[in-house]
Amino acid sequence: MNDKADNGARGGDIDFESLERELLKSVETLEDRRLAARIRRDADRISSMILYSDMPKVDIEIAVRSFRREVLELFCDKAQLFDNLYLSRFKRLWQQFRNEGGELMD
Repeated sequence: MNDKADNGARGGDIDFESLERELLKSVETLEDRRLAARIRRDADRISSMILYSDMPKVDIEIAVRSFRREVLELFCDKAQLFDNLYLSRFKRLWQQFRNEGGELMD
């Protein structure tokens, strides 16, 4: 066996710090994907509430506020992005399909 292979087998040439960074990066990526999937599910759930349920406006507004609070706990500096993306989507769906008792979140 040559020295290089022997050192590698014993850990001499392995950059453990790089491996750890790579492992942590993959864990963070997996967690980010889980958070993104959870946010997407919650947004879809609220959209479905607007489209397919007979839930009163006040209950849907409570769900939207709760969803917004959860997202802002995870991404505290993204309030404007939330409002532009999700809130405008929920309002548009409400206006197109429900439009009962005024605008959503007025």
